[in-house]
Amino acid sequence: MIKAAGNIAIITVMVFAMQNVAAQTPSNDSLHLYPSILLDGEYVPHIKIEDVVKVGKRRFKNRRSMNQYYRMIYNLKKTYPYAQ
Repeated sequence: MIKAAGNIAIITVMVFAMQNVAAQTPSNDSLHLYPSILLDGEYVPHIKIEDVVKVGKRRFKNRRSMNQYYRMIYNLKKTYPYAQ
């Protein structure tokens, strides 16, 4: 009886180990092709980059409005990833 229980335990471990291997998904490595230009005998990728807008430091009327603003930013940063 003990030998049968040992065999069942070994088979159970092997089944769970095989499920773990089967759960792995193959990685999808993709090749990114960018337009390029010839510059001094070398091909240089030509990538369009979006403009960056720089704004000045925010000024508040009082401490309460400052606290409300930063609390809103805190809450927005917490919940925004879930909205996507």
